[in-house]
Amino acid sequence: MNKLYSLSVFSFLLVHLFSYGQDPPEGVKEAKDSIVKISSVGGQGTGFFIDSKTVVTNFHVVVYKENLISPENLILSDGSEVKEIKALSALNDLAILEVKDPKKEFLKISDSKSSTTNNNVYILGFPEGRFKMIEGRISNVEHTKIEVGINRLPKTNGFSGSPILNHEGKVWGIVNKGSSHFMDSIPVENLELMLKKSSVSQARGKELLYIAMEEIQKAAEQNNPDAQYVLGLLYREGIGAPQSDTKALKWFEKAAKQNHSDAQHELGSIYYEEGVHQSVTEALKWFKKAAEQNHPEAQYALGYIHIIDKEGDFYDSIEALKWFKKAAEQNHSDAQYKLGCLYREGIGAPQNVTEALKWFKKAAAQNHPGAQHALGFLHYKGIGVPQNVTEALKWFEKAAEQNQPEAQHALALLHYEGRVIPQNVTEALKWLKKAMENHSEAQKELEKWQQRLAKQGLSKEQSKLGVQKSCYKIFKNMKTNK
Repeated sequence: MNKLYSLSVFSFLLVHLFSYGQDPPEGVKEAKDSIVKISSVGGQGTGFFIDSKTVVTNFHVVVYKENLISPENLILSDGSEVKEIKALSALNDLAILEVKDPKKEFLKISDSKSSTTNNNVYILGFPEGRFKMIEGRISNVEHTKIEVGINRLPKTNGFSGSPILNHEGKVWGIVNKGSSHFMDSIPVENLELMLKKSSVSQARGKELLYIAMEEIQKAAEQNNPDAQYVLGLLYREGIGAPQSDTKALKWFEKAAKQNHSDAQHELGSIYYEEGVHQSVTEALKWFKKAAEQNHPEAQYALGYIHIIDKEGDFYDSIEALKWFKKAAEQNHSDAQYKLGCLYREGIGAPQNVTEALKWFKKAAAQNHPGAQHALGFLHYKGIGVPQNVTEALKWFEKAAEQNQPEAQHALALLHYEGRVIPQNVTEALKWLKKAMENHSEAQKELEKWQQRLAKQGLSKEQSKLGVQKSCYKIFKNMKTNK
């Protein structure tokens, strides 16, 4: 899990779980109607109502691949529609949702916040998508780390966001992670703090974060590397405080020196980018530290720096191939595509079209437009595979639909020439227009031809024919195997 979503909380409940052997109290039984399964593209989790229109769950339940899932794509098992995501805290791994229509059943938060060892508790959730109730016992309460012992609980996927209830059926905590032997939980005090001290922020243009800034600052100053990393992100993006690369660098560096791989990667990014802090040597140093901890983005960055400038001081195709491969093996689609290109061209290793095809296919399966175009070209030319125009068209179209200009050029040319597929000038011009929008050089060339034709005083039909011919020449001169 990305560390942004799994930061340490500042107090927690350590719960030892066991299957209950007797009927739970009535208050706990009645709580079932307030619990919902939450399904989305990211998987399944659990949520619970704390008033007629408010559902609590985990931050990571409503985030997929670092993107906030839109409310309409969060499906609640009771049929409630999510109106909006009202509040988020990456620090506490909590999310608060508002539903459109009120619900009669909801849970109350416990008045007694003092959780002590040996208190019996009940956890209600949807492991593997099916409702389950588990009786447990608080076995430890600490400040900074979460560790939960579990006895005979083979399936925990889906328990994220489940409430931990006392014997009255009131909320004491929220589950945020589990395995066959451990279950982590967040104390309800953190939920109340989040509700009282939250400020709206826009993080990386991807997700709304309601973050208690004082809480993050305090934790960072106490040398919590996760909090230092998050504080660095906030300063870098100007969230909750004026934007400052200098302050971002300071906090990233503090976390990076504690071996925080995400912070090391961000530190490398700051040093690589143009500006007062630019230092490719420093960037390489921090990218390498993160890469050695199997950070795929850092591994990709190392590969990129070593291959981008053939005349540069840092060019090393063998080193580039090495790091691209490490990232590619972790399913990094850009790295898979770059690796395929290196094998196809014989850069950093002997030319190997079979290997190139293998990595292009992996990246294309993740909808990488460059890889899709590359597969189209190889099938069109019959390089490494039998020539197959149908297969080539399929991949060109997939890439073209994602605005990949070379694929759009290829489709326009194929439809215009009419040699391998029936000629269709309308279709050719459609893809030509899209290609022009996505390829500045082609646009400039086309404008030149249009100006020449206008000066010649040609009729509209003659002009149209001339533009078509000019486009043909443009495409013939453009490389379609990038």
